[in-house]
Amino acid sequence: MAGTKTGVDYGTFNEEFFRDALEYFSGSIHCFNRKFVLKMDEYKRAEIVLVTNGVHDSYAGYQVDINHKDKGKITTHTFLFGDYFDNSRRIDNRLKENITPHIYGNTCRNGVAEWYINRPHPDEINKLANRILQFIEIYR
Repeated sequence: MAGTKTGVDYGTFNEEFFRDALEYFSGSIHCFNRKFVLKMDEYKRAEIVLVTNGVHDSYAGYQVDINHKDKGKITTHTFLFGDYFDNSRRIDNRLKENITPHIYGNTCRNGVAEWYINRPHPDEINKLANRILQFIEIYR
């Protein structure tokens, strides 16, 4: 996965986050670094995009847009990490710091975007990824 002009690879992070979704939608979902595009049918597409928290290279969740080829946007919903992750299940060693989970481009590992301080438990990540998939399925 190619990085952005800043050299940060968000695509690999996203592919890990949505690993099961990529298998579920096999062939109809495509990753473009900070964005996934899912072909739902001949007319509808879902776009899953990392959304900023207002700070450069810092992302607080995913926005999902369901678009119709002819009729435009059907709906949109934002899934903020802080709304879905249970801080008591974090897997980092800085539990005293009450920081809302977010991805920060400057904390990349081998060029791949990483969680900033607050590392959610893998089960929490899977739960959010599945919620996003459930939202998409409603409009499929």
